[in-house]
Amino acid sequence: MTRELVSTAIALAAALAGCAGAAADPVIVDLLPGKARYAPREPVKLTARVQGGALQPSTVSVDLRVYHLDAVVHTERKQVQVGIGGTSDVEFLWTPPPDDLTGYLAVARAGNVVTTGIDVSSSAFRYPRYGYVSQFDPALSAQERDRRVERLSREFLVNAYQLYDWSWRHEKLVETGADGQVVPVWTDLFGRQNSWNAITGYVDAMHRFGASALGYVMIYAAREGYAQRWAISPGWGLFAGPGARDQLHIQFPNGSFLWLFDPSNPGWRDWEIAQYVQAVELAGFDGVHIDQLGPRFDVHLADGTSVDLQARIAAFLAATKRELVRAHPDRSVCAFNLVDGAVDGWAARDVATSDTCDFLYSEIWFKTNTYDDLRRYAEYLRRLGGGRAAVFAAYAQYGDEVGPIYEAESARLQGLRVASDHPGFTGTGFVAALDLPGTAITWSIDLSEAQNVSLVFRAANASGQIARRHVSVDGTTVGEVSFPATADWSEWSADGYVATTMGAGHHDLTLSFQPGDAGAVNVDHLALGSFDEPAVRLEDAVLFASGVTHIEIGDDLAGIPHEYYPNRSKSIPPALQRALRRNYSFAAAYENLLFAPEVAPVDPATKPLELLSGQRLDNHGAGVIHPILRHAPDAEIVHLVNLIGVNDDLWRNAAPPPEAQTDVRIRHRLPAESQATAVYVASPDLQGGLPLAIPFTSAEDTTSPYVEATIPRLEYWDMVVIRTARR
Repeated sequence: MTRELVSTAIALAAALAGCAGAAADPVIVDLLPGKARYAPREPVKLTARVQGGALQPSTVSVDLRVYHLDAVVHTERKQVQVGIGGTSDVEFLWTPPPDDLTGYLAVARAGNVVTTGIDVSSSAFRYPRYGYVSQFDPALSAQERDRRVERLSREFLVNAYQLYDWSWRHEKLVETGADGQVVPVWTDLFGRQNSWNAITGYVDAMHRFGASALGYVMIYAAREGYAQRWAISPGWGLFAGPGARDQLHIQFPNGSFLWLFDPSNPGWRDWEIAQYVQAVELAGFDGVHIDQLGPRFDVHLADGTSVDLQARIAAFLAATKRELVRAHPDRSVCAFNLVDGAVDGWAARDVATSDTCDFLYSEIWFKTNTYDDLRRYAEYLRRLGGGRAAVFAAYAQYGDEVGPIYEAESARLQGLRVASDHPGFTGTGFVAALDLPGTAITWSIDLSEAQNVSLVFRAANASGQIARRHVSVDGTTVGEVSFPATADWSEWSADGYVATTMGAGHHDLTLSFQPGDAGAVNVDHLALGSFDEPAVRLEDAVLFASGVTHIEIGDDLAGIPHEYYPNRSKSIPPALQRALRRNYSFAAAYENLLFAPEVAPVDPATKPLELLSGQRLDNHGAGVIHPILRHAPDAEIVHLVNLIGVNDDLWRNAAPPPEAQTDVRIRHRLPAESQATAVYVASPDLQGGLPLAIPFTSAEDTTSPYVEATIPRLEYWDMVVIRTARR
């Protein structure tokens, strides 16, 4: 186990003990599988870490139980010696049943209980828990690279990764020299240095930890200068109007361009798909993740023909799949980003009903805003896809400033003054004219835990040029922040940030003007940009309960606040990291009830569910328990998402924690000719997902048979499973 995994385990031990030091008695501080996914019949390695008590060395008995849903399929006991306050590992090796595509929950007990999910599947793409990596810097060591993959794969059970913006150019993915060999380092679209060793090293590490790797590519884009470099004709392009004028494109602030092409043009199709095949061959990818730039209308070909672009995508994907299978049948996964993310959205039907994508992927924008919008779109997409897995890129708190705020006017100032002559600032004013050598702003920050932090500076810069300033923590430079030019000194922006790691305790954080810095800037405040824990937990609850997973974590436990994944303007706080671990473990353990193709949605409008304990049940609005209902061949599944005490039902918005509900009594109507044989509840919020059998009563009226049961506690999300049989 790496040093970072050890430190994570120690922090978890302190949380379990309810104090900063060691508990009086030994406790299990973590339970980890050896990797994110095991093949059928492959022995599963589980490592329990035990921390000794504060009083004396101990011989600790660790009991292991493995569940499939609510049935125990394996038990085992081992003993381990552990010193005072020290840690010792005990390893279990379990050979699961031969069943493929099956989730399990491992439960280690030694006074306390710690759990982890286990995924036994021949492919990651029936039940993808999708993460990402986006940093391929030549300075990134192999040890750091492997550490990142190990944490994500073992702790969060990420079983598939998107390698985002790894390539050289969109139309020439891998840079090669005159000798045909891959260039060791190249510069990407935004000027980042990408190392070939880092790319291939990531792929190797992912495979070692039971995960698959997909290379990010674009369906129809080429960089500036494409025609001068390659045999790519502008006549293959897409145009804004007739006469082959105004090829569609995007221009970026750094002067780079992406020019767009017709996916159905044979020349472009053959060129670009050949790039995909070469990338899979050279990098060892398991397939490609294909992106696009969203809905586009009034599109023309070079001959002036007006075309429906969305109708030209599925054929390109089919050709991609065909060529990948021909070249590498075992590495031919294909996924495509349905940008828009809405019922009847652009290209959704054509792509989802095609059989070329191994799983469906969709980026959610502003046609899908409420929790119930997410549910309805998830059900729509999976129905079109015949039950195929789906992953959503749904950016929590998109564009919002979330996290603790430290006003600039309250900080220690060096050579600066406080002003208030430009409106729109927060607090009582702002710090003016950080534009001379020796000027600086120093904030005092106290952190209860070591953590990733995103230092986000709200500022205005009407100097006419990008303003650059240095950022240091406790006297050590951690980065340089760039403040984009704004039109007016009253136009405040929170686009300047530096991401770093800070330990627990007191810190002095300084923003300063150093020799060589340029421009002028007024500084309003510093924010520790972070994702809102309650909102993210509710968002994930609705997504998982609706049968889709969420790409949201990657790199060094970074999150995705923006469609450009290297954007680090928000960090995942430690408490949310722990909640996400529980969610992902739960997703793996109960994958057969959450994501299986045969688990079908039940329309809540049919009203099979009632609450008998007084809470309001509704799919819309806040202050309610939000039901998501599912039918399996031998079970009825009732998901309860708690929005009581939450401000609204808009999933992007920050939210207060829901008010925990106790003794929630339900009545659920069963299909005709069926009867309940057992009822249990499982939740990532309750003992790490351990299934809890609950008493129930059965009855029947003139409408249908029904079950009544009382759910002991609902915090964020409970899954109630009613096992059924034919009468």
